[in-house]
Amino acid sequence: ASDGDDPSASGADPEGLPWWWDAFWSLPFTKPTENGTPVELGDTMRIFKANIEQTYGGMENEDGLPLAEGALDDLTDGTMFIGLQRYYKQCGSPYKLLFGPKSFTVISSAP
Repeated sequence: ASDGDDPSASGADPEGLPWWWDAFWSLPFTKPTENGTPVELGDTMRIFKANIEQTYGGMENEDGLPLAEGALDDLTDGTMFIGLQRYYKQCGSPYKLLFGPKSFTVISSAP
């Protein structure tokens, strides 16, 4: 990974995030590694940062997919298909789900 993979590296200021946000992400342990090197903490943290900025800071995601918004309970109560179908109806296909440091692209052909 590299700063080129960081959607917020463009200098855009995510709104709605705390005043210390940019200062925290300038700390050395949050820096991503160079492409082709083993993944380290900073790489994982940058994914988490991008997910937070997309969810709470209004930042655009690089792939342009709509973000599915809802409660995690929609997917974990044993009726995952119904939750995914609801997001499909809301966002179309494909769409993105964000859970902490993980992001998923969902491609669906649900009726």
